[in-house]
Amino acid sequence: MQQAVTVNHDIAEAAVQQAATVDHDIAEAEEAILKAAKHVKHVKNAKLMREYSNKKMEEALDDTNNDAPWSERRDCFVADFCQNMGLPHMGENQPGETYYFSPLGIYCFGVANVGKTVHDLRAYIFQEGQAKKGGDTVASLLYRHIKDCGLIDVSKGARKELTIVMDNCGGQNKNRMVLRLALLFVDLGFYKQVNCLFLVAGHTKNSCDRLFNVLKIAYRRQNVVAMKHLIEVLNTCQYVTAVQVNDGDIKHFEKFENTIYKGIATGTVNRSHIFWCVDTDKGILQVRDTVEDISEGSTQDLRLKGMSDEQRQLLVDNMNLEVVEPDGIKDIKKVEMFKKWRRYVPPDDVDDPIYADPGKSIIEEINKNRNDKARKRRKRTTTTVAL
Repeated sequence: MQQAVTVNHDIAEAAVQQAATVDHDIAEAEEAILKAAKHVKHVKNAKLMREYSNKKMEEALDDTNNDAPWSERRDCFVADFCQNMGLPHMGENQPGETYYFSPLGIYCFGVANVGKTVHDLRAYIFQEGQAKKGGDTVASLLYRHIKDCGLIDVSKGARKELTIVMDNCGGQNKNRMVLRLALLFVDLGFYKQVNCLFLVAGHTKNSCDRLFNVLKIAYRRQNVVAMKHLIEVLNTCQYVTAVQVNDGDIKHFEKFENTIYKGIATGTVNRSHIFWCVDTDKGILQVRDTVEDISEGSTQDLRLKGMSDEQRQLLVDNMNLEVVEPDGIKDIKKVEMFKKWRRYVPPDDVDDPIYADPGKSIIEEINKNRNDKARKRRKRTTTTVAL
């Protein structure tokens, strides 16, 4: 990585000298210098964030190997979304016609435990129409994950530190739901400190990506036509545990967080890569652009005005999260699954709900919409030819 910085810096410096020697405008030379400086800073920040996240992984590994006590235990997870899968998936003997079909989207949110010598992955699987790949979904599955791993025990008290490493995607990971989840974990007494680290864009390769490749080894080679089969196939992969997400697992974390916390200051999320909070300053979010000591940062008090710490803690202790109602599969997808895909499904699986008959009225409506669109396209083509 260091070599890449030096090489790119030399190339940029040469470009600046060339701009000056060929009698280019001074402004062009200055612009080249700024671009070079920005590039070098970007790569340097990426290297520092990688080193810092690796340090947190090593700390978690040390605690595992040394069997550190509960209250001194540091945990580290890497979380990410896998590239979408599909149902049905005809990996063994795909009929040619289905190349033009659109399968039902299958989403996978993976959480890798990197506090072990050999990393393992817990893959949370859900289908299109069941939940969206947004902040509430990520927050819900992170919350479920630490429960599934047995990391919540009120009788033992809080563990020392939790670090969650993710990529820099704002729509899924880097948002108000996930960032305020760190505050909530501390208020709930799960951890004394929670860190959210976001790797620099373009440099986000992580343990999840490698384990996602392992996850799909068996999937790519088989015909998989139902969710139950998909879970079985994914669970044949070493170091992977696939878990089906059920209706009711995705909760409205944003709604609850809005009742106890303020929003994060505008303009501080996109540029920043480190967020953390500690139990000695509950409701306070520490924000830092990068790992560098000279990087910009801020301390944001997200406690609602007019609400005492006791009142907030009471709401937290009696937390009641609303369930996010699924939107359901779109009608056009229901028709395609029933009319196109169903005939390729083995008899034992044709009664799976994803291949259910959507009903005559929905089929007629979808066909009408398709015919109307085709008619408009033909009309536009005829008009263009006439002109």
